[in-house]
Amino acid sequence: MLFTLEKIRFLISDRLGTSKQNRPFYVFIHIPKCAGSTINFHLENRYRSRSLHTPTTATPILTGLSSMPWVSREWIDAYILRFSEARRNSIRIIFGHNAYFGIHKYFRGNPIYFTFLRNPVDRLVSHYNWGFTDQAKIEKVWGVCKQNGEVVPFCEWVEGNGRAKNLMVKCLSMAYTGEPSPGDWGRIATESDLHNAKRMLESCYFIGFTEREKDFYYVFKRLGIKRYLGNRNVSFKHFVPDEESKRLVLSHNLLDLELYNYALELRKRWQESDDINFFTGNKNS
Repeated sequence: MLFTLEKIRFLISDRLGTSKQNRPFYVFIHIPKCAGSTINFHLENRYRSRSLHTPTTATPILTGLSSMPWVSREWIDAYILRFSEARRNSIRIIFGHNAYFGIHKYFRGNPIYFTFLRNPVDRLVSHYNWGFTDQAKIEKVWGVCKQNGEVVPFCEWVEGNGRAKNLMVKCLSMAYTGEPSPGDWGRIATESDLHNAKRMLESCYFIGFTEREKDFYYVFKRLGIKRYLGNRNVSFKHFVPDEESKRLVLSHNLLDLELYNYALELRKRWQESDDINFFTGNKNS
């Protein structure tokens, strides 16, 4: 069974109403350009002070440094422990690029992990197009625009930039091992990363797909979000890929493609099982 007894017991108790100790504690694993910013915005609006967004960089306010270095697992843990126990006990959901598997240990409640994936070609094209935004040009982390402002052609960017290769696998692998760091997104993904990423998916209560609008409605309903507030961090279509460009993307993202297909398989198996449904706490109808 894909749902453990612990998961089933949680879903039943959550449906009936529970104490603070047994209430759900949600962890959203945010993969770049998989609608995470839109989801985060709705979560912050819904939960406000009961939510926590994990920092991606250590801002000068938090560190006293003039630069903004990528943060480590140890930094995130220390950041969380700066909050009082009462504050941590009040938090119902945590999200962001640096949320990782096991982070719920610092909070109260039964953990529910979920994430969203995206077709590898669509995700990478959106990723490239986001590189044209003012924020990306300032940060220069994606390498779409050079220091002199010159734009790197799409195919050259795909072939030469490590962040354009198997990023979904790397993000979920680092989330699963508890070592999230956007500073490592440029490294080469391995079969071990793919294995860890699959285990992360199996540990989720729900896997959504950006291209399935209904998935957003399901998650928002589950989390008590009653009003849609629009998309955030949208990438405008500066570049539209042709068939040759799509083939190039897939040739450099074979692990992401395998992970995406595995996620589709997991969803199908969940939907066909008699396990308790993520959305309602009732058996699938």
